[in-house]
Amino acid sequence: MAAVVGTLSVHRDLGAVPVDEGLLRGALVELAEGGFPELALRFYLRLAVVHLSPVSHSLYADIKRVGAAFGYGPFITERLERVIEIGAE
Repeated sequence: MAAVVGTLSVHRDLGAVPVDEGLLRGALVELAEGGFPELALRFYLRLAVVHLSPVSHSLYADIKRVGAAFGYGPFITERLERVIEIGAE
């Protein structure tokens, strides 16, 4: 999860409210390490889309695999398609 969390980048603040990437990353790691990996993944998915955080093709593939292990249908992880880096990897 730490590798995924490290990719989170805030490219857009919600409502011009400053966002502390370090706090967001810390919260994600705490959730994952505290026994709530599914919640951490859902939180990451939401943050990545809302903040337009770039996602590489390989990371997207990994997230889809993990999401499938949690029983997610494609409609949950496919939200990331709009932030996949064009031409990455």
